[in-house]
Amino acid sequence: MYENHTLIIKQTKDKEEAFQLTKVFTKNNLDFTLKEPNPFSGETDYVIYIAPENLGRATSAMRPEPTNNDGGIQKKAADKNLILAGYLGALIGGVFGILLGMLIMMSKTLTPQGIQYFTYDDASRKQGKMMVIIGAACLFIILLIKNMLERDLSPQ
Repeated sequence: MYENHTLIIKQTKDKEEAFQLTKVFTKNNLDFTLKEPNPFSGETDYVIYIAPENLGRATSAMRPEPTNNDGGIQKKAADKNLILAGYLGALIGGVFGILLGMLIMMSKTLTPQGIQYFTYDDASRKQGKMMVIIGAACLFIILLIKNMLERDLSPQ
């Protein structure tokens, strides 16, 4: 055991719970010591020690994720101004709207526990998908019109 690992952060009889917690600490770059039970001395618990200065980070890593009523992770709705800017960008030229739509549609967040999930809720992600489609269609139409105008204006 490391000398500075003096604080017991978790004591449990459940082997799986102890090893899951060590995975969380490893992902968060927290030093810890896991002491397994010794049946010869009568010990029955897995004990995880950390350094006292890591207490805040360790408790933050152990904190459960905010969930909605369905038990899933809470995702936020995209800001209305961001949605509006995406649609306007899609309609007036395409590229800006496509980029904003992809941002809304594909953004992910990583939790302290190492779980990755989409940042925005399903309704916002559908809006982002529509921005990409509209932006691509508008960009195609603009390029098509530009090509047709160049043909008509070019000397023959």
